[in-house]
Amino acid sequence: MDAFTINALQERIDNYLQLAAQVRVDDSPDTIHDFRIASRSVLAVEPLLRATSKTRKWRKPMSRWLKALNQLRDLQVMQERLGKNPELNRELEAGIQAELWAWGVLRPKIADKAFRKRLAASLEHFFQHCEDHPGYFTVTALALWWKTLGKVQARLAAVKQDEPATLHRLRIAVKNLRYLVNTLRHIGAIPTDANAGLKHWHDLLGDIQDRQVAESWLDSNRADRRLSIQQLAESAALCTQFNEEQYQFQSILIRLDATVTACLIAIDHQ
Repeated sequence: MDAFTINALQERIDNYLQLAAQVRVDDSPDTIHDFRIASRSVLAVEPLLRATSKTRKWRKPMSRWLKALNQLRDLQVMQERLGKNPELNRELEAGIQAELWAWGVLRPKIADKAFRKRLAASLEHFFQHCEDHPGYFTVTALALWWKTLGKVQARLAAVKQDEPATLHRLRIAVKNLRYLVNTLRHIGAIPTDANAGLKHWHDLLGDIQDRQVAESWLDSNRADRRLSIQQLAESAALCTQFNEEQYQFQSILIRLDATVTACLIAIDHQ
């Protein structure tokens, strides 16, 4: 693991900590969005650090803070899509403000001194172990890559058209894969264009999930049934698109696996 890779990984952590400090005083949508991305980027490589130190005491709160923003994000997305309806917009805005209030209670505790100390210790232990054991980074990175990819492939094989939950589980796996790939790109372990095409599938599955969440929310708020039917129709059309293009997704995964595997193995020969 060379100095560039170490510095790039440290930069990833530093970016998260900077955004954690910012989000404590700034609840704007852009800051919250950036904080969510930074959180997922660190969590994508947490299993690497877990192998050389105890990460639970910073991983669990990081995951909890990220999860606390899920409902806020869903409401904001729905407001963008459905907010032209005055009555719905009032309901959505009320929900958003309630989520922001709950977030305001939580955010002063984010990334405190003890959290930062534990995170820094995990990173230091990992870097030291890589230095003491040449080739360790490659072995652990490959194991993480194959585990993450394997989960995507398993959930892809389990997708059923009439069970929306199977697509939701696949979306989560694809999201984890994409953040891992982006982090490996950022630290220079794989080429910058290695994830070509992956964003499309992440976005497509996200669009399906957004419509399913909207349909559920509209039903629970007893909104005009026609709006719920529209969400279901749009979701069904996107599911059909996904099914028709699955072979392209499989091709991307095969190509991506070959690229990542070759690049990680090559690190030991540089």
